[in-house]
Amino acid sequence: METSEPRKPEWFVQDAQFSPAEWGEIALARGFSTYLLDSLMSDFSENRYGHVDLVLGAVAKIESGELAEYEWEGQGFTSHITRERVRFEHSVFGECPEWPIWCCTLAQYKAALQGYRRFLDMPKSIDSELIIDLPDGEPTCG
Repeated sequence: METSEPRKPEWFVQDAQFSPAEWGEIALARGFSTYLLDSLMSDFSENRYGHVDLVLGAVAKIESGELAEYEWEGQGFTSHITRERVRFEHSVFGECPEWPIWCCTLAQYKAALQGYRRFLDMPKSIDSELIIDLPDGEPTCG
């Protein structure tokens, strides 16, 4: 998944000293790669037990109005999914300066999850490629 956000060297420096406000800014700036992509990789490392399909089914029910909300408690993140947005909270640390709450739109989450499902089914080859374009949108994280 490509993002248009520039990579910053300080994201990769583990011993860097940042204030809580600076950590918050860094975490928000890297939202799509850190929250969305990391949640897919940590919470759905495979689909052997159908977890990706389960969450995709819940998303479809939310879109149709059959379900108002759904919460997925993954290894890395708890994802609270509603029609308005998908809210990510770190499963271990909760809300803290290093891991503030982050949100994306339901359409962005669905596109990423569908793309990740296709990725899991791809042949394991260096020639394989998958590019996912996420829809525009900025949800309210409240």
